[in-house]
Amino acid sequence: LHTATVLMVNRTVAWQTVERCTLQMRPLEGAAIEAYVQAEKPWNACGGYKLENGAGLGLFSRVVGSRDGLLGLHADGLVAALQGLG
Repeated sequence: LHTATVLMVNRTVAWQTVERCTLQMRPLEGAAIEAYVQAEKPWNACGGYKLENGAGLGLFSRVVGSRDGLLGLHADGLVAALQGLG
């Protein structure tokens, strides 16, 4: 999973970041997948899983990367960049 966030000011890149996250899914049986889908209803979740909650994280045996990178927006860095602009 690659996540990039860019802040443009007057057509100029004011701040940017790119992060590579690694996710390894657990082996899952059809019944476990069906139970997850019925319980979480991840219809609007990127990739069909919700990493922001415990159930979504439970689909993976290994997750490497920042929370912001996994969720698709480097909010902390973006906020700091915006504050730096005044």
